[in-house]
Amino acid sequence: MICCAYVPARGRATHPAGLRQSLGHVLPAYMLPARWMQCDTLPRNANGKVDRPEVRRRFLQAEAQADARAPRRASAPGRADRERAMCERTVALERLRALFLRHLHLEVPCADTDLLETGLLDSLQLVDLLLLIEEEFGRRISLEAIELDDLRSLTRLAELVCTSAQPTSAARALPICDQAQCAQPEPTRDGTLAAPHQPNRRG
Repeated sequence: MICCAYVPARGRATHPAGLRQSLGHVLPAYMLPARWMQCDTLPRNANGKVDRPEVRRRFLQAEAQADARAPRRASAPGRADRERAMCERTVALERLRALFLRHLHLEVPCADTDLLETGLLDSLQLVDLLLLIEEEFGRRISLEAIELDDLRSLTRLAELVCTSAQPTSAARALPICDQAQCAQPEPTRDGTLAAPHQPNRRG
């Protein structure tokens, strides 16, 4: 960015607009200064030349002060929000995997495995699955608000739990990330990892 610090002639009113117009007659547009600063005198170094680093510092200082005075605008969802959403989906995915193993006795080979095409789930189990999700996450999924494709894989189910499901009024309902440790495997005596134990609320 091109900046210009200037000292007006004594007794004459000088404005950046006038300077820009005058320079426009001898310079191409891309060489015209974008920032202007009026000074009583230009800073000099020990050799009597214009102290360019000091001029640059003054421009940066003026720009920082202008930014500090500018009103704050609400920022769009940033990196922290995206990382939190990703964390919630990852935790939901692991808890769903554990739910399938614990209650349905199904070990899903991949998060994107088509549960319907492979025959891992049938229509009767889907209804039971929605009840299990409500108990596990404290979130209710309405059949009227979803499509069959939303239930085809663990990835789609995790997305559904995080975005479409409505929290229930049950006392056990907790935010997803608060139960993250429930989905973590526990070490056994022989050094292998075992699925975490949780009480079966379905009786």
